[in-house]
Amino acid sequence: MVCPNGLVMIWDPLERFLWGIAITIALICGIYFMRIAKKREVFNERIIMLGLASLPIGFAFSLLFTFFQGFQIDGNFNGNVFCGNYDSTRSLYMLFAQLSYVSFGIGGIFFVLAFEIIVKRSKYLLTIVFIIIITVVIFSRDLDMSRWVFSFLLIPGLIILVPLVLFLYTKWSHLEFKAVSSFLLFGFLLFMISLNLAHRAHKLINVYPLILSPLLLILGCCIIILPTIIDPKVISRALPYWVLYAIITSALLITILSIDIIKRFNYYFILEFLGAIFYICILYFLVIKDIRSDIISESQKILKAEEDIKTDFLKMFTRPQQVSFLASISHELRTPLTSIIGFTRMMLKGSVGDINKEQENQLNIILNSANHLHELITDVIDMTKIEVNKFNIRKEKFDFIKELKNMKQTFNLAIKEKELDFFMDTPDNLIIYNDKKRVNQILFNLIGNAVKFTEKGKILIKIRSTKREITISVKDTGPGIKEEDLNKLFIPFSRIAQPEKFKEGAGLGLHISKKLASLLGGEILVKSKFGKGSTFKLILKIEDEVIPN
Repeated sequence: MVCPNGLVMIWDPLERFLWGIAITIALICGIYFMRIAKKREVFNERIIMLGLASLPIGFAFSLLFTFFQGFQIDGNFNGNVFCGNYDSTRSLYMLFAQLSYVSFGIGGIFFVLAFEIIVKRSKYLLTIVFIIIITVVIFSRDLDMSRWVFSFLLIPGLIILVPLVLFLYTKWSHLEFKAVSSFLLFGFLLFMISLNLAHRAHKLINVYPLILSPLLLILGCCIIILPTIIDPKVISRALPYWVLYAIITSALLITILSIDIIKRFNYYFILEFLGAIFYICILYFLVIKDIRSDIISESQKILKAEEDIKTDFLKMFTRPQQVSFLASISHELRTPLTSIIGFTRMMLKGSVGDINKEQENQLNIILNSANHLHELITDVIDMTKIEVNKFNIRKEKFDFIKELKNMKQTFNLAIKEKELDFFMDTPDNLIIYNDKKRVNQILFNLIGNAVKFTEKGKILIKIRSTKREITISVKDTGPGIKEEDLNKLFIPFSRIAQPEKFKEGAGLGLHISKKLASLLGGEILVKSKFGKGSTFKLILKIEDEVIPN
């Protein structure tokens, strides 16, 4: 039903009835979250739940005052619909409007405060900003000023902050719980759409049914409370829910925006709405991308676990005494080799008399061969220790960047001889808790391979760290590895890259490095394009251990 010229549909009996139900459900929803918060034993969980409870309670009181505000507009009935004029209002209209804005803002303040109590990085600046905005509304005697603050500061502020906070909560949660925030975000968006449709500016275009706004609020309350009621197994798969809500949200927002543009809705509101759509779509994209990464990571862990189970099963059929014998023989071989290397170096220095050029060349051949054999025996000993579970891990705190810089100096001569560009993209300092010797051994092998196999171009060492892990990538512009050879990389004694050109090494380095990474609680990943180069990544978990003085 359309109102006479100059008048707007304000309310009808069905709409008032639905608003009563919607406001009651929103209050019940907030109180329910508060009861859940009371039962939580972990402080952070209790605070987060209380912050979420403040949103439906704030919305409920805001819409309650908007409900009473509708009775303060002058007008008359046209059938069952009350048609009124927003330019002709009664004395309490402004009071109810300001109480509505303040209630909305207070709900937002408690939500932001809960987040800042958990994070602590923003030092409560966001809470202070919201308090200042609410103070302006409270002490403003100009209704247009209060309305402007509400429309262009409070609403955009919450539209930005609430989805962002939910995005961070999602990113910090385990994969099986990431679907929960999709319900919370979609319910919040329905709250905001409901609030906007109940707003004076939308009612002035006389397009949307009066009952649409309370129905959206009821639906939003049901959606945000749903994860606390249904079986967790139902929502353990996050990706389908996020994709579904992303599609529904995009369709709903674009439909409302199209109607607003056709009806020549307020220009500033349309720009605000466009910004909100763009922002929400980006957040949906980032969350879905994050969930896909987690799914891939979980799949890799499952495959790795299955591989470990197979390996452990097959170990029952091995003969450890033979491996121990090999280790013993390796030790016996290394002892005379050390003497050979030492005496050869003494002869090269002239300690036992002068030598001619030909003798120097022959001694260098002996020294290089002995060093190569010594490295091979050391690798074999390391491999056998790992196989018989006698490899000791000694963790300590150390400056990882300092170790990396010292290691780089070891390769400076080879880098200069090949005229390679060597870059390091790392933080200034990074203290980690791990086995310094073994971490250095892994990186020495990865960087050494990059220098050895790269004839021209560059080598890039990049370090990125999160709260959970540190990733060290070694990227080169060497010959690269064929796709069919990638699965041979970590097999002992395997040599796949141009054996006629690169004869050094026995093919144990990467095998041992991968085993060491696993023992350190990490892993090694590789990406390569034949003819373009390779990237090896060492991923280590960050441990916060306290070392006794």
